[in-house]
Amino acid sequence: MNKNNKTSQAKKYDTTVLAALRRRIDGLEWGMTEAPERSPHLLGVPEIDAVLPGGGLPSCALHEITGGGNRSDVIAFCAALLAGITTDAGENTSATVLWCRGSDDLYAPGLGGFGLDLGRLLVVRVQRERDLLWVMEEGLRSGALAAVVAEPSKVTTTALRRLQLAAEAGGSMGFILRHHKDEAVAGPIATRWRVVPALSRPLRVGTALLPGQPRWQLELVRCRNGRSGRWTVEWQGMFEDEDAEGRAAGGFALVSEVRHGPHPAVAYGARPANDALSLSIQRAAL
Repeated sequence: MNKNNKTSQAKKYDTTVLAALRRRIDGLEWGMTEAPERSPHLLGVPEIDAVLPGGGLPSCALHEITGGGNRSDVIAFCAALLAGITTDAGENTSATVLWCRGSDDLYAPGLGGFGLDLGRLLVVRVQRERDLLWVMEEGLRSGALAAVVAEPSKVTTTALRRLQLAAEAGGSMGFILRHHKDEAVAGPIATRWRVVPALSRPLRVGTALLPGQPRWQLELVRCRNGRSGRWTVEWQGMFEDEDAEGRAAGGFALVSEVRHGPHPAVAYGARPANDALSLSIQRAAL
């Protein structure tokens, strides 16, 4: 090994050590200690889990979800993820989810349609933006929650750093839901997802055809220590579907490419991607 290679490796090592020291010093200044690392959350779709660091959604980290104009699909996808996360936590007291928002239009039964146990859901509504981020930070730091969700209208790099430190201290996942027009903010985001609706396949129940299971086009825009990618997935956790493709353990299934003929949703005149939460409500009324 030549001298230049040794110098390069030494600098890389020094940078890693310094970053760890800075994080610990920040934690000590704010009275925080790091919680034990939790296992990554598997989505259950091998093609997606394979690109995520550790084979799943990183724990003790921040994740951002943006949409294509309809926030309902962002909320629905987040609810489906949270259902799996709380299931992983089992009967532990830390299986609760805290949802922070500035309005009161969150329809809980719609979230239940995506597998989220409403008995484990706490919703906090605040009037000021700074209070929303404060509640999220305190929830992440508490160590009593599986995940904390917030829907801020804006967020700064400094706020993201504080939230990341709080997530590491409490051992919880943080989810930030953003509008599609919001500019991405540089910060310690582990994954950044973009969710847009996709054509659904009608659900066959006996001889009847009902609105299909929600489908989304997922784009993993950013993945720290992993790889980006795009997939179309279907959430198969609402109803039994006679024609369903193989359902993954987490409720998601990868939609295979259509090779022959028109897409079934087009043939039946199904509308693109539905409003996922509205469909959940419609099915509950049937």
